[in-house]
Amino acid sequence: MLPVKSLSLVDQVADRVRHHIAANGLQPGDALPSAAELGQILDVSRGVVREAMQLLEASGIIEVSNGRRPVVRRLEPVMLAATFDHGLATRQFSVGDVGAFRRTIECETAALAAARRSDAEAARLLDLAGEMEASIDDPHRFTDFDLAFHATLAEACGNPVFALTGRALTLSIREMIQGGLAAIRERAEWDRVVATHRGIAEAVHGGEADNARRLMRLHFDDAITRLRV
Repeated sequence: MLPVKSLSLVDQVADRVRHHIAANGLQPGDALPSAAELGQILDVSRGVVREAMQLLEASGIIEVSNGRRPVVRRLEPVMLAATFDHGLATRQFSVGDVGAFRRTIECETAALAAARRSDAEAARLLDLAGEMEASIDDPHRFTDFDLAFHATLAEACGNPVFALTGRALTLSIREMIQGGLAAIRERAEWDRVVATHRGIAEAVHGGEADNARRLMRLHFDDAITRLRV
């Protein structure tokens, strides 16, 4: 077996910066020491610090701007979506695998939203369900309102991990979502999609977690059936 190699100097600096963020309780947007200051504190060259900053930026941990101190970066769905995209592109898992995972996340998100939503979020979901109904004859607008509906649910669930994951999954399989809606042929089926979303919105509004979960599961079962036809 080959001997275990120690971390490079760049990796060590990156680890020290991560530790600094955690140990000092830094939040998104909080500033870090400058590259020059880090070099002095850690007794390394500015070139090493610069490479470590580039590594942390590529990992989505910090944000670097010219002429400004690096800051702690806020987690964004697109960052996690890139991981899902890579998994799909390299066939480490399938679109069906991601869809099944999203189904689980969305069902629990709906249940959590019913328990934790604000009045404004509950009203927003009802409004979006109404917009979906009014947009049945315009698939592009319908899709936009459908995505907004699920994004609002994600925010309303009160769990930032569910919210981040759910929105990332939606970004990653947006084409699959659009394909499922494009597969709808009959007005009765459009009406069922709208009725299910309205039912979810009403369940969330009424604090009915089990019913919200059940209706979301029905929504995904219908979508999966359409894609397999």
